[in-house]
Amino acid sequence: MKKLLSFCMLLLLAMPANAWVFLNDAQAKTPGLLLPTIIKNQGQNIRVCIDPLTFDLESLFAGSPKSVLLYNTPDGSQEAKTYIKITMPFIAPAYQTWFDTLRSTIAQAKREKEFADVLALLPSQPLSFNFVNQDATPCQYSQGQDLYIRLDDPQAIARYGHSNMALAYTRIYDSFSAITLPLEGYRVPEQLKNILLHEAGHSFGLGDMYGDQASSSANDKTYTMAKLQQQSSIPACMNNNCGGKVVNNVNYASYTPNAPQRLTCDDMDGLVNLLDYYFPERMSDRRTQGWLSFCQDKNVAYVASLPLALDEQEKKAFTQFVKKGRQGVSPIMGKAETILKQAQDQAAAQVQAQNQQRMQQRQMQEQDALAAALANQKKEDEYKKKMAGFQALPDECPVCHKPLTGENPVRLCDRDENKKIASGCVLVHKSCVSAIGTKTALKEFIRNIDPKYVAHTDKAFIADN
Repeated sequence: MKKLLSFCMLLLLAMPANAWVFLNDAQAKTPGLLLPTIIKNQGQNIRVCIDPLTFDLESLFAGSPKSVLLYNTPDGSQEAKTYIKITMPFIAPAYQTWFDTLRSTIAQAKREKEFADVLALLPSQPLSFNFVNQDATPCQYSQGQDLYIRLDDPQAIARYGHSNMALAYTRIYDSFSAITLPLEGYRVPEQLKNILLHEAGHSFGLGDMYGDQASSSANDKTYTMAKLQQQSSIPACMNNNCGGKVVNNVNYASYTPNAPQRLTCDDMDGLVNLLDYYFPERMSDRRTQGWLSFCQDKNVAYVASLPLALDEQEKKAFTQFVKKGRQGVSPIMGKAETILKQAQDQAAAQVQAQNQQRMQQRQMQEQDALAAALANQKKEDEYKKKMAGFQALPDECPVCHKPLTGENPVRLCDRDENKKIASGCVLVHKSCVSAIGTKTALKEFIRNIDPKYVAHTDKAFIADN
């Protein structure tokens, strides 16, 4: 399983931000992203597993708190069932809101014909989530969940979220998306709804755009509005605020705490660009010829999920081009070709960098393997050198045929006049020495017993069974 590939945080305060950005996992099309799964399954039977966690008290008192599964605490199973049951109703509305808002945004702009390809992709029925552990059994990777929900203590979320203000975070894995929510978030339902709406965007592939998060290592540097709207205030859901209001006929989010759930035109721009990127083969010429942002106050078009700044004349000319059925050459084709070329160069540079990194990793692995092999060979040579001249004998006295281990056996050797070993040596119990008798008898004994009991060195030892 691929380890973390992306890590996103939701903070309490809205900050200067950009409109939208892809996560690196979106650019890489990591299989665990939830949006492609929902589209391919037409929103049906999305498998969800929920694990409630809590602080381990011993670790909390020791000053290094660690989260443990609630099931593993006294009376935890019933409590876990309660948390799972309470959390379940919040999941579907958060995800359904993204698709419903996109449909209504397209309809309100009267752009159904232009986005017929996108509308055809969206689930035609309400989303259906299958909660696989309502009986409060711990989640397992083998369950094949598409979405893994962790309910954790807010202190743990702040620690793992690398911010004292973190309320939740999302990670994308090879086979599923994982969202960590506050354990008792249901006590403030509207806040939990907004948190989930934001984290759903992460599980789709959109990154954080508030503060310095636009330049986060988790965010892609090509598929982003950061270059066009650096440090401008864009009150969108992925800018950490998912309550909303309409300002100047534009669906912008409000900074009012606990406001009703609302996604903005910027969020919808990001969602369509994700769909264009994930499913290019199912899109019309709109994807490559370009389309205008849903935000009416912006002079921005998108081509193949890449943002393109327009001036007023270019925006008007492109609007007429679309109204006339996209006949002829797009008036923004020149700019589009330039930005596509830049994206291709960036992608090629990224691939080259990735290949170089893989080559370096491979070289390091080969060097490590060689060093390990040399170290093992050295140990083996040292062992052989140490064991040179040693001979293993069975753990059995050749006189009484009982085990020698633990009995402090005696070594008896038949030697010549120069005190060199003649016929050999044997290991026997001390109590069995008298049964052998004289030196002459020892020589005869050694010659007549099974050779396995006879050593031809002073360095005889008892072999392990």
